[in-house]
Amino acid sequence: MTAAAPAWILSALVLATSEDITFGLITLYFLIATTGGALSGYLVARRSFQAPLRMAVFFGLGSYGLLAVVDWLLSIASVYDMSTVIGFPVGFAIGSRVVELRQHPSKSI
Repeated sequence: MTAAAPAWILSALVLATSEDITFGLITLYFLIATTGGALSGYLVARRSFQAPLRMAVFFGLGSYGLLAVVDWLLSIASVYDMSTVIGFPVGFAIGSRVVELRQHPSKSI
């Protein structure tokens, strides 16, 4: 829910009123999905005892699924979902990687 909330707000405020599909809005949608995913990935991986990266991808795709259902209910164009299907897993992976690096500082990128 934490990952998808900013994207839901963007869908409700900006995308529902805009008829134009622009590269700028798609990029903004991707950045918001990635940021929300990174925050959520950090929060999930911090409490997880399993492989953080695997959990990140699983939860990232789950967040996309929730967003897709809400976008379908709000009749939002599916072209914006293309950026979130990549943004959520990437964001979750970034957040989980931060947790891994904080737990094991000797590991590097």
